[in-house]
Amino acid sequence: MIGINSKEKSIASLEKAIRLDPKNKWYKEYLATKYLQVENYKAAIESYKGLLKKNPENVEWLVSLSECYFKNNQLKESYQAMEALERIIGTNPEIIIEKYRVLYFQKKYDESEKILLNGLKVFPDNPDLLAILIDFYFDSKQDKKALDLLMRLSEVDPDNG
Repeated sequence: MIGINSKEKSIASLEKAIRLDPKNKWYKEYLATKYLQVENYKAAIESYKGLLKKNPENVEWLVSLSECYFKNNQLKESYQAMEALERIIGTNPEIIIEKYRVLYFQKKYDESEKILLNGLKVFPDNPDLLAILIDFYFDSKQDKKALDLLMRLSEVDPDNG
């Protein structure tokens, strides 16, 4: 039977394993994941930063680091992790959306709108970018812009909404 404290026990076991075998990357990665699961974001951040020192282009770790920063309300750092990821893999709609989300939570509405608009220049028919920008415009009482984009979205993705 798995007990309530099974994650905490596995963390303690992983910490012990790392002390016994400090070069084992797998233990460290698994520990960072466990910290994230139990919402110990500070420890997860330190774990992912340590992992990234040895492998700074690990996409999965950068995504997880950005998520930890975001959930720990370290929005500037979350954005920087997304920028580092973008330098490695290039821009894509998912990175644009995450950068938008970080800026929006910082109440940087002009910058968040600009991120989406620039993203649509690169990915003009991306339904996710369009839908998020439509929501942004409706939320900011820019109904005309929202409705114009809604028409475009219905052409690009007729099944959306």
